[in-house]
Amino acid sequence: MSTLAPSTHIDDIARQAQVAWQHGLQCERTGQLDAAHQHFRHAHDLVVDCPRLHQQAHRHLLRVNLRRKAWRELLTDVVLLGLAPLWVFELVAYAMRKQVLGGSICARGGLPKVR
Repeated sequence: MSTLAPSTHIDDIARQAQVAWQHGLQCERTGQLDAAHQHFRHAHDLVVDCPRLHQQAHRHLLRVNLRRKAWRELLTDVVLLGLAPLWVFELVAYAMRKQVLGGSICARGGLPKVR
């Protein structure tokens, strides 16, 4: 009898994000900052609706955005991380769920017509 619980969807996503972070860290160590940013961004996009992991993603992005001198993205990282004690990552996760569940693509009328 196995004592391990079956993995959940978020466990799978967390593992994928961890792999992307490891690749990003390797690229960052060798000075491949654009590649590192791509890996960190991929991990970010995977975990945006999980507050703890989303916060971790912005810590990685902050470092590489500073080195890349990507000031606009760096500002976003600084603001979000600064507001973390005010539960900003939880609010983002809540908004993401509402957007997915309540967005126009999910509305009964479907997508708006293209003219």
